[in-house]
Amino acid sequence: MKLETVYSYFLESTGICTDTRKIEKGCLFVALRGDNFNGNKFTQQALDKGAFKVIIDDISQHKNTGENHSLQKQSNTASKTRYLP
Repeated sequence: MKLETVYSYFLESTGICTDTRKIEKGCLFVALRGDNFNGNKFTQQALDKGAFKVIIDDISQHKNTGENHSLQKQSNTASKTRYLP
């Protein structure tokens, strides 16, 4: 997936969200990963709470909802862009 596509998702969304406890309907959920947490595990919760799209870097953490193709593309983009300066 091209960065332009991710940007178009951002423009269509109501904003960026990284915390499922603060999901707003229509937001673009970005699953962050750290030493003590993995936002990829909360992808389905984000979608259930109204996230417009999700950006993840580990498709194996997502429950299959029939959207694997688009999620995998977003996963590939996240993997490629994760370590940009």
